[in-house]
Amino acid sequence: MKSTARQAGSREYADYEPEVVKQIQAIKQVQALGLTLTEIKLLLDEVDDGCTLTPKQLSLLDAKLREIAFKQQQLRELSTFIKRKIHEHS
Repeated sequence: MKSTARQAGSREYADYEPEVVKQIQAIKQVQALGLTLTEIKLLLDEVDDGCTLTPKQLSLLDAKLREIAFKQQQLRELSTFIKRKIHEHS
């Protein structure tokens, strides 16, 4: 990611183009959803290569889907438990 350095007092800052800022924001959003930076980089490489997913990228996405399904099941079980406890004490 290219930036332009600028001096502000005794500090040096980097100015980024708007498209770079958008890319950083997208990376942060995906990271907040649970992908690691390594996984994000692997998927971003797909964008640079013309949007053709490699077997490695497909495997990563498949593993993430399985992980999400597992977490969803855990959350459903937790929700059921909490609802039962609330009902028992109402």
